Formats: sequence, C-alpha cells, structure tokens
Amino acid sequence: MGVSISGPHAGAIHDVVASVLKHHHLEATSTDLPGEAQDAVAAAAKQGKLAAIVVGEVKDGGKRLKLRVYGSGGDLVGEGSWSEAGGLKKLEAVVHRTLWRRVGGALAKARPPGAGAAERPEKAEPPEKDGEAEEEEAAPEAEPAPSDSRKQSEEAAKPDEGEGARKHKKKKAEEPEEEEAATPSGPAATALELAVGPRFLWRKLSWSPSTPNLSAYEVGRAPAIGAFLAWYPAAHFRGGWLSNLGVVTSIEYTPGLSSTRPSDGASFPTKEGDYWGGLRGRLVFGVAQAALTLGGGQHSFIFHSGATPRQSLGELPDVQYTYGRAGLDLRVALPANVSLALGGGYRYVFSAGDSGFLLQQQTYFPSSKVTAFDATAAVGFRFLRLLEVRAGADLRRYAMTAGTNTYNVTSGTDQYIAAWAQVAVLVDGYGAGEGGPAAPAGKAAPPAPKADAGDEEKPGEE
Repeated sequence: MGVSISGPHAGAIHDVVASVLKHHHLEATSTDLPGEAQDAVAAAAKQGKLAAIVVGEVKDGGKRLKLRVYGSGGDLVGEGSWSEAGGLKKLEAVVHRTLWRRVGGALAKARPPGAGAAERPEKAEPPEKDGEAEEEEAAPEAEPAPSDSRKQSEEAAKPDEGEGARKHKKKKAEEPEEEEAATPSGPAATALELAVGPRFLWRKLSWSPSTPNLSAYEVGRAPAIGAFLAWYPAAHFRGGWLSNLGVVTSIEYTPGLSSTRPSDGASFPTKEGDYWGGLRGRLVFGVAQAALTLGGGQHSFIFHSGATPRQSLGELPDVQYTYGRAGLDLRVALPANVSLALGGGYRYVFSAGDSGFLLQQQTYFPSSKVTAFDATAAVGFRFLRLLEVRAGADLRRYAMTAGTNTYNVTSGTDQYIAAWAQVAVLVDGYGAGEGGPAAPAGKAAPPAPKADAGDEEKPGEE
C-alpha cells in the first residue's frame, strides 16, 4: 500500500496510518504523487506495484484530516475525514482507532495492477476481450465480492450506462461516508462529576487596629460537609466543543456549630455555609484540561440566640457575603491514575449584609468595601472507572476597607481555611475507552473495532 500525507505534522499522521495498515497485515510504503488525477495515481501504483494508495491532507495545524483511498487503476474507492479540537495528539488517537472502520473495507479488497489476470504472450486481443477473459479466469478463485476495479470494468462494458449514471452511483457510494463525517469525531471528556465528603473548617476574623469594643473571632477544625457537581450535558452523546460546555456548583455547610464567649462561657448556635454555581467551559489538551467558570454565590457566618440572646453579642457582627465569581481550574492526569488539581477565583462582593447584625448594618460598617478571592489544591486517585478519591485544601479570604465607623477601625480580614476529603463519581463522556479517558490500572483496554463480515483482514502486497 502506498501512503502519501501532506500538510502540517504530516509525518506523525503518516506513522499512524502505516501502523494501522501493519496491524492489518498490509505493508505500507511512502509514495510521492505529482497530483491526484486518475492517470497520475494509476501510474504511481503501476510503477510501485501498489494495490492501493492512501492520500491524506492535514489541515488547521493538526486538527483536521481528510483521507482518500485510490485503487490501482486510479479510481477513488474510499474516503474519510476527522476533526479534533484537542489538537494533533487527539487527532492521532481517533485516526488510529477509526481508520480501519472507515476505509478498511476498500483497503482489504484492493489488488495490485494485473492481479488475477492470466498472461497471453502468444496472442494479443482487444481490451474488451482481455477484460472478459480476466473475469472468466478470476471466477474460480471464489472471492467474497468482486473488487472495485472489476466492478468498474463491468460498468464500462454496459452500453446503456453513461458518465451521468456513473457519477450518480459514485455520489450514492459517498453518502455513508458523509454521514459518518457529520457524526462527532473523537471522544468527549468527563460528562458528569459528583463529589461528596467531609471538611474541617478554620476561621479567623480580625480588625486593624484592634479595639476592645469590637471582638475578633477564631474557630478551628469545625466539622462540615461539602459537595461539588460539574455536568456537561452534550458530552453524554457527542464530542467536539459542545461537549465542553456545562454547569457547575459547590456547597459547604457547617451544621451543629456553637460559639462560646470566653468572658462568661455563654454559647451561641452558629451556622456557616458557602454556596456558589455558574456556567463552565473547558479546554482539553493532552493529559490536562483547563476550565473557566463564571457565576456567583453567597458565603455566610451567622450567630443565633441560645440560652443567651444574640443581642448580648453586639460587639461581633455577622457576615453574609453575596458575590459574583470568575474562576480558573486546571486538572492534570499523572501516571498510575493519579491526578493533580489546582484552582482559584476572584470574588466580587456585592454586599456583606446590611440588616440585623450583619457587617454593613448602620451599627457596624455601613460604608465598608469588601474584596475577596479563593484558591484550592487537591490530589486524586481513580481506583475504579467510576470512582475517584480526593484530598485537598482551600482558602477563602475577604479583605475589608472599613470606611467611616464609630470603632475607629480602618480595615478587617475574614479568612477561612478548609481541609477536606471526597469520593467522586465520574461518568465518562461519548467515546470513552476509544481514545478517551484512560482506564484504571489493571483494566484491559477495549478491543479494537471489528471489520464488517465482508471486510475480512487479508495479507496485502506492497
């Protein structure tokens, strides 16, 4: 088989095509073509004694590939196209996986020039007679189906079929390929990610300068629960850019927390929660993926009345930060099913609350401004195809400019640190296992797609 690939990264795609041909017992050789005209292809096939020539063109810097298969007579016998937004590596993977399924039938049936024809040195007959004799002598070989070159000979022998009829047949033969090309090529990344687990929370609220009329606050290792959900609906049934658009939400809730006043031991039931969500778009490249999230949420830390009324804790304000959030996350797959995740976000605080005992109420800091950010780091281990365990830590920090107030405070800092562990359920997207997310260690790779019954693998000549 001859192989001629042009365009950016042509060498890499040439190696992939040659590898697939070798896997199916077909010998591949590089071929230079002056053009794809039928005469030029036929001449190259005859000179190299080639059963077929695979001609390809790589476009868009290694994101798209168009392949055409020509028989030894220069006729087009098969074609396929691929498109991968993930770049060259993703394109190589999907071509390696699907090449034989798309054009393997044409390659398996291909024959070198003159194959199956009996030589007649003693008598030369008109081309029509030779064609008939070739058909009669080739019949005892009991091939599964006539080759494409023989089909063309039979069609040419029919007087009532003209050029228009042949073009119509060629168009009909190409229709399945066009339908396949319209199908999303390549696998989608994770379609659904749901993680739940325990958290331990540390909070430190401080004022500058410190004043006896306004209390600082600290709590350590408070038990909480957390959950995270990311869903990419289109990834369940297709690849491409649509499979990388989704929604995401994160929840932290600290139940049963109680705060004690050191001066008299009075306790106050306390609730903390941080909830945010938004729209997410991701970009998958190699073993890594980056995701941009735009959304908003609310983070609150509020004291309630217990045996002692809340009013007696007037020197300590509640907070209820309502914010918009822009976040960037990076996830990298490491060897042995280990992954590393890093992320961060800017929180634009619209309000810290201006009623009851909330921070921006008239009694406290009505003209204050708050800026904030968050950051997280985690490591994961995917021990089953659907399950991953994770451990990590995150930071949320709110900085306040106090403005005019009766406490002579210029600024304040409200910082939260959490350490956590989670079990995550991961549902792989369209095409997973066929060039998609790697199976866990110890799991067998999925078998290669089988050729149709009529497209048996056969040893081929060069």
